[in-house]
Amino acid sequence: MGNDMSGDLCLVLDIGGTNTRIALTQGHTLMTDRVQKYANADYPNLAAVIETYLAVQNAGTFDRVCVAAAGPVTDDRAEMTNLDWVIDARDISSVTKSSKVGVINDLQAQGHSLHMLDENDTRCVLAGTHQVRDNDTKIVIGMGTGFNAAPVFHTSAGRYVPPSEIGHARIAAANAEQAKVVAHIQDMEGFASNEHVLAGRGLERIDHALNNCQDRTAAQIMEAAGNGDGAATNVANMQASFAGAVYGDMALANLPLGGLYLIGGVARALEPYLASDIFAHSFRDKGRFGPFNEQFSVHLVLDDFAALKGCASYIMARAF
Repeated sequence: MGNDMSGDLCLVLDIGGTNTRIALTQGHTLMTDRVQKYANADYPNLAAVIETYLAVQNAGTFDRVCVAAAGPVTDDRAEMTNLDWVIDARDISSVTKSSKVGVINDLQAQGHSLHMLDENDTRCVLAGTHQVRDNDTKIVIGMGTGFNAAPVFHTSAGRYVPPSEIGHARIAAANAEQAKVVAHIQDMEGFASNEHVLAGRGLERIDHALNNCQDRTAAQIMEAAGNGDGAATNVANMQASFAGAVYGDMALANLPLGGLYLIGGVARALEPYLASDIFAHSFRDKGRFGPFNEQFSVHLVLDDFAALKGCASYIMARAF
């Protein structure tokens, strides 16, 4: 690809704790044949990943660049939560030769993508009673190597997705069984956060707390649960129970009448348990406000490229 393309060619990047996806977009349109995935462990920094991608793609100049990073972002600079990388727009500008570079949190990118998804890109795991309107607030929730969530507001000035680090807030126990898990994690880690329970390794921590088992990975636990292992099934149900309680609290805090949208490998693996009565009960177990929470729906995002699309949506609307 040379320099003969129009001026809205963008480079978009989605950096998780484990992998980085990179692609090109023509304005808001993702060029799916240009999507590549790289293992972060194989590279010393993001610049090296970008250089590898650009060498393979033989891309020309970019109008804009947007990076979605799994970590706190301040002034276009991100410190990765589960990776020893610092992402700075100035460094990205240097390697890409673009002066229009934006760095946002990965959940912000997901939030900016929701309006671009069609019915085939999501699947409902908990139906709500509310008839959704275009300007209803939504929440996007990431369950993967890490955990985070962000509200998506529709305002007269456009879409607003504020950054958040709710994954590192203290997790509450809704019942005695959950209290046992929380106490165990606090003993082991010194603090029990939402991420400690609801990210991938949360399954392993729950397995240790409930079954005194320390030799199974999250993938092995889910495989065992799928094969009918009762102890592993209890672990998956416990994570779904925690998820329901936390997401129900988020619903009360933000009133996402447009729905809650779950992304990430953990969310997908947990789908049968999120679609269960256990999750629904926890989500709506809010005392006299239990019936109030029946109006909110919960959906699973199936589009692997949603964050890349969200990057394009954000960077095309940003003024430089």
